This record gives sequence, structure tokens and C-alpha cells, in this order.
Amino acid sequence: MTSQQKKYMELGDILTLRLDCRACECSLTIPISRDLSAREEAFKLNDCPICRAPWATLNGSMYQPLIAEFTDKLKRLKNALETAPLGFRLSIEISDPDQEDASK
Repeated sequence: MTSQQKKYMELGDILTLRLDCRACECSLTIPISRDLSAREEAFKLNDCPICRAPWATLNGSMYQPLIAEFTDKLKRLKNALETAPLGFRLSIEISDPDQEDASK
């Protein structure tokens, strides 16, 4: 017999984005409520704030707008699901590191 446990979270449970630098291992936590598309936020994710290693840029492409779009859409969907009388609740399945370690 096998047993499997799944973990789900609702959009309202998502509070922050966490960026972990691959170079120096520092962490930056950004609240989902923050508007990453605002002019004053431009280029802030391009480099690690500690070691200045490149983050959201690769071969001349900038990915901060994509991250900003993701957080904006996440907030919009969360708000829509909270205010619209839809006939379902949306949740996301997340991986369980303990389960992944056990399968290795």
C-alpha cells in the first residue's frame, strides 16, 4: 500500500515573493501588495542588493516586467475571487520537500 499527501494553498495565502541569490545566498522578500511595475521599482530586481550578481537580466533581456505582471495578475485574480460570487474556490497544489526527499 502506498500513501500520498498533497498540499494546497489558496491565493490569499500568498503574502510575499522570496528571491534567493544563487551567488551569495542572501534572500529578498517582497510583499505581493507591492507594485513592482511602478516607475520607482524599475530595475530594482536586475541585480542582487548584496553582491550585485545579475538577477532579473539575462543576455540583455529584463525579466522584472514579467515578475511585475505575475504579481499584478495574482492580485487581480485574488481580488476577483474574493468579490465575485463564483461557484468555486481556487487553490494551488504545492510540492512537499519532505515527500521529494523521501523519493530519492
